Amino acid sequence: MSLQDSKLSVNTSDNITSRVSSNIKIRSSVDHKFQLPSYDPPVINIDPLYSFLEVGSSTQNEITVGYSKNDAGAPLSIALLKDDTLFQTFYEFGTDPIEDIPSQFGFDSPNNPNFKYEVSFNDSTEVTLGETKYTSTVEHLRGDPKSNSSHGLDARSFDRKNPNAPQDASSDFASDDVFVAGVYPYYYGTASIPVTGQSIQSLISNSDPSLNLVLGDNSADVTLSYESNAEYLWFAHANVYDQKKKWVTNSSEGDIEDGGFIEKSGEHSFSNSNWSNVDYTIYQTTQPENSNEITYQV
Repeated sequence: MSLQDSKLSVNTSDNITSRVSSNIKIRSSVDHKFQLPSYDPPVINIDPLYSFLEVGSSTQNEITVGYSKNDAGAPLSIALLKDDTLFQTFYEFGTDPIEDIPSQFGFDSPNNPNFKYEVSFNDSTEVTLGETKYTSTVEHLRGDPKSNSSHGLDARSFDRKNPNAPQDASSDFASDDVFVAGVYPYYYGTASIPVTGQSIQSLISNSDPSLNLVLGDNSADVTLSYESNAEYLWFAHANVYDQKKKWVTNSSEGDIEDGGFIEKSGEHSFSNSNWSNVDYTIYQTTQPENSNEITYQV
């Protein structure tokens, strides 16, 4: 074979094919697009055991913080803040393996193995009316750059929480805020005769098992399910929350008014072991009713 007829093909690791022909000219063609790696930024979450606590109680509320490092580095410290004031700083953490970062272009992430780091603390201070804010910040190391599609090291600048850059270190990687509300409970139930403030106070004082107590959001609409066999249906909430003006069932709706399906039965002062002399409004049906679901609307 003459030199004029000879051809040499070379395949490189970049899938770039070069052909050397007899006239010593090199023609190259790229068979793929060069690609840069993506990154999984770290994740932090903060979770209270309870979202609502009763005013005046000293219930221990466990607050848990979890930091998943992903393509960032391990934590050095985890701080917890209560109403923007430093509450506690941890330097030791529980460690749990989590799903590793997927490989890219056939190369494993240099930031594996992946871990979630957790801390928790109990806040047992006396609960007051309103919201308490909790936040967490993490000081963590930087992660390692990954390989690009040509097996070269990603040379882009480090950055925080950017999926298109190696993950930089941080001294204050912050969670979203979470809120725990101190509330007065609302009560509801059924009765064979219309309820009075005195009869409800007796149920509260005796922790009667027929009394339904709910720690939740009183300020907006409240939906209650009643199990009843021709009984009066009633509901009571503290007056610090919005008054309810309408009722809605699966089949009808109307205003809360004297002589209507549901009417107000006056305002009464209640007390329990955590608080005293708090004014409540009572709502109840004007006639005995069977099981029903009622939404009380503001």
